[in-house]
Formats: sequence, C-alpha cells, structure tokens
Amino acid sequence: MKMNKRNRLSDKEIKKVELDALLYIQKICQQHHLRYYLAWGTLLGAVGHKGFIPWDDDIDIMMPRSDYDRLLELVPSLQHSYYKILSNPKNEDYYYPHAKMVDTRTLCVENNLQSIQGMGIWIDIFPLDGMPDKFKIHYFKMRVLHKMRALSAHPKMPGTSLIMTPIIYLAWKIVRFFGFQFFVNRMERLARKYAYESSNYVSSVVEPEAKICIYRKEVFESSLLLSFEKESFEVPILYREYLENTYGDYMQLPPVEKRIGHSFEAYWKI
Repeated sequence: MKMNKRNRLSDKEIKKVELDALLYIQKICQQHHLRYYLAWGTLLGAVGHKGFIPWDDDIDIMMPRSDYDRLLELVPSLQHSYYKILSNPKNEDYYYPHAKMVDTRTLCVENNLQSIQGMGIWIDIFPLDGMPDKFKIHYFKMRVLHKMRALSAHPKMPGTSLIMTPIIYLAWKIVRFFGFQFFVNRMERLARKYAYESSNYVSSVVEPEAKICIYRKEVFESSLLLSFEKESFEVPILYREYLENTYGDYMQLPPVEKRIGHSFEAYWKI
C-alpha cells in the first residue's frame, strides 16, 4: 500500500479508532463477565483529564490472567470484520509479552523496531499475574528478561554512548542470536508461576518498570466507573493507590521533556 499524507491518520483520528476498539472490548467483557481495568496512562488520563492525556496517544487496559486468556480465546471466535488480536506465540513475528487488539483497517509503522505483520492501531492488553510475598527477586528476573527481549527486537543496534558501544553491541549480537521468542517464553513461564487468585500481591509483571510496580490484590477486588472521552469504563476500586504506587504524586504534571507519546505513524489501508 502507498503511505502518504492523504491516508495518514491525524492524532484525533488515531484516538477515535482506539476509543472505538476499547468500546468493543468493553462489550465483550460485559457479555462474558470478564474483569478489565483502565491502566497506566489511560487510567491517569481518566482521573486527571476525563480522557486522553494531551501528550499520550494510546490506550492500555489490564486484566487478571484468567480473564486475559479468555479474551484472547474469544476475540478470534467472534470473527469481527476488522478487529484482531496479536499475541505471542500465535503471531510468529510478534515480540511483545502482552497482547494487542488491532484495527486491521489501519497500518502502523513503529520507528527503530522490527515490523510486525498486521500491526494496525492498537490497544495494549496486559495480564495481571500473581506475585510472591517476597517479590523483589522475581521482579528483578522479569526486568532482566524484559530488557533482553526488548533489545532483541531491534534490527539495528540501538544508539548509545561511545564508552558503552562495545558492551551494548556484544549484548545485542547475543540476544539477536537467541531471538525474542527465547526471552518471551521465559517471561511467560515466570509470569504464570504464581496464580493471581491465590496471591496477596499482583503486577503487570510482563512489562516491569524501573520502579517496582507491585500492588496489593485488594486494589483490584472490585471496580467502579470513571469517565473517559465521554464514555464510562471500569477502573480498580482502589485506583488512587494504584496510581500512587505507579507514579508517586500522580497529579503533578511531568516535566515538558517527559511528555512524550509513542513514536509511530498510522495510515488507512487504501
């Protein structure tokens, strides 16, 4: 397909496509009694802006692992004309450890990463997994695997300082030799080691942040509705505790240089 200004989506159009996809997921979750919650910057936007954070351009949700697995089974069976789930290992070139629902009417081009067949405008869907009571070592292992997986997805060595170049080059060559699937498989097994329902602590541990983002399971014991772009969606009952654990003073705006969205371009398929 030709990619030019005529079929490139504006920021407003991208957000509209994402919101429609979220409404579709919400409908499935309501019909099949699946738990889902707005997550990360999407939840932050619902609390602070009743919609998208002005500099953000994606939607994130999280689901307890059993509900997450069920959603991934349901979406293909419903055979929607343009919504599709991308997940590992069902999509061989998909290097993320969490799923995305994509709108196949669109095409997304991400900068500096391997291309993924069928990648359109997406919603990120993160599983919530159980964590051990002494979770620091478990979380550290996931951080290491996550960094190696991320590095393995770069077709070219990422830029770095002159001093670090030989070290990063060697690490990049090694992880590229093993391939991203090697690291995703190990992350998946480790993430599923502790059952969500029987754990005192939970986390979206397949996407571990530098700050340890571990939550009491009580944060997600039930949900309530918050407004997001003039619609209403489920959020954790203790959403303020979630945001404090994740961002600290979450009502304080970040510095201008950190108000950065994702680096991708989106096009209508014509």
